[in-house]
Amino acid sequence: MITAFAARRLLVTDGTGVEIAHDVLLTSWHQLTSWLEGDRLDRALHSRLLTDTTTWLDHHKHKAYLYPAARLAEARAAADRWRTDPERYPQPTADATEFLLAGRRTARRGTRLRHTVMVVLATLTATAMTLAVITYQKSTEASLQHAIALSRQLAAESLNIDSAHPVTARRLAAAAWHAAHTDQARNAMTRLLDEQQRTGMLPVSADRVSGVAFSPDGNLLATVTAPPAFDTPRTGTGTDTGTVGLWDVRTRTRVGDPIPANPGGTVFGVAFSPDGSLLTTAIADRFGTVTVGSWDVKTRTRVGDPIPADPGGDVFGVAFSPDGNLLATATADGTIYLARVWSFTDMYAALCSDVGAPTSGEWEQYVRGEPLTGACGS
Repeated sequence: MITAFAARRLLVTDGTGVEIAHDVLLTSWHQLTSWLEGDRLDRALHSRLLTDTTTWLDHHKHKAYLYPAARLAEARAAADRWRTDPERYPQPTADATEFLLAGRRTARRGTRLRHTVMVVLATLTATAMTLAVITYQKSTEASLQHAIALSRQLAAESLNIDSAHPVTARRLAAAAWHAAHTDQARNAMTRLLDEQQRTGMLPVSADRVSGVAFSPDGNLLATVTAPPAFDTPRTGTGTDTGTVGLWDVRTRTRVGDPIPANPGGTVFGVAFSPDGSLLTTAIADRFGTVTVGSWDVKTRTRVGDPIPADPGGDVFGVAFSPDGNLLATATADGTIYLARVWSFTDMYAALCSDVGAPTSGEWEQYVRGEPLTGACGS
């Protein structure tokens, strides 16, 4: 084949080798082009390998001059290919072979080191997560134990002060159940509510109850909360003062929120109209203005404007005439705002409805140093 190509002057031979004499041989014979291209690339790779090996040797075989993973894989694959056809490809020198082996050993050590680091990091992460879970569990357990202790303390205090301060006692019992559902809190609520049922007591307010009035059908009871007498110790904080509460006589539970007829002041009297549809109170504001106001009991909306009473005087009571057409007052001013009606279905809610949460003064007196728990939504 070489003789034929030489005769056609496509190849030139000189006894030591063969050279291509015309480009048509390359453009027409694609396989030959592929062979030559492969040989050219392998020879370039071989030359670079020898150069890099020399550089490595010049630097006392320092690992910084070894091939990275991708280039090492390429060089090792080329060396394996060269060894399969020594007549076609140049062979790697002994130093180049050592250079590739050193790179392989270093790559393996790097792989093992990375694997070790990953294992250590995974172990540390697992340990940290375990410690975090343990710490959280201990913190949760400590919080639970504190809540249980606080609940028991509030329950005990509620029973201790029941006879002297029945409203505050019930507030503490509700707060005990809110802190933790302990047996002591349940027993305290049960005893206090049972006492209310047996004795007929209504825990209206920690302040003084200055007046009451039954609705004509006997189903509702209106109560008026006033400031305590001057010689009476105050157990509350006056939050109920000047309010009017409505109570269901049959269930002995509060109907709606207290009505802020004269917050912080005095409500002198309260009365239902003969048909039970209106509730009227008499109050005096801080300027001495005395008025009487009426509200629709069912819809809890104002009926008309407040009626002026004896200017500058004091109203000690109000009363409807039997036919409901006249309202008699003994001096005073009153306006009332009725809140929406709502009811409760459990003991905790019933106490919250009746008496509300402990005041800040009560809380500091009976569980000093403890933060308010937000009982009854306070």
